[in-house]
Amino acid sequence: MRRATYQMIVGATAVLTVTAAGCREVAAPDSARCADPAPLLGQFDPTAPGFIVVYRDGVDAAAETNRLAGKYDFTPTSVYTSALHGFAARLPSAAVAGVRCERSVAYVEHDASAWLAAPRAR
Repeated sequence: MRRATYQMIVGATAVLTVTAAGCREVAAPDSARCADPAPLLGQFDPTAPGFIVVYRDGVDAAAETNRLAGKYDFTPTSVYTSALHGFAARLPSAAVAGVRCERSVAYVEHDASAWLAAPRAR
């Protein structure tokens, strides 16, 4: 029993160490403590660990994404300028908090994986 407990503790410590080493936190600016942050929608999906950030109407998605990327130190994986104005990126938790406090942001949503089913034979 003691050996199994020791192995679990060592294993958990190794996982936490590897996880912490792979993450880089960005210091949250004072604005990350805003009174009315944009909504955070959805749930974390380990197969798609990023976020989709959607801007309010009238925001220049390309320019605003560049500004936010510089301010919160992230690299967008996609910038959307057609039907949806915003971007997709993996964001550290401090960046999520800061982005949610930006006036240009309508909402932030957890990214997710989806699969289309094959059509049924008739």
